[in-house]
Amino acid sequence: MATPERTCIGCGQKRPQAELVRLARVDERVVVDGGRRLAGRGGYICGPQCVEGAVKRKGFGRAFRGKALADAQALVAGLKEALAIRGVTLTAAEGKH
Repeated sequence: MATPERTCIGCGQKRPQAELVRLARVDERVVVDGGRRLAGRGGYICGPQCVEGAVKRKGFGRAFRGKALADAQALVAGLKEALAIRGVTLTAAEGKH
């Protein structure tokens, strides 16, 4: 069976879904969906290093096909937490590009 691939909304790089963190839109706000359980359309991001790129590329609105308000600081904090839960160190996540 093929491994599902997704594209990072920050850097545009394709990776296996398991290597990315899922984001979801809840009431027009972008939130980290570390458990991949929130309903609705999702977007994927490599880690904290790609948040700025997603903001610059307007990747959040495009990924969620509509208005998506993203608080960059809150997303970075949530991504760091989600990666820590998975046991991925931040330096390892940043070095994957």
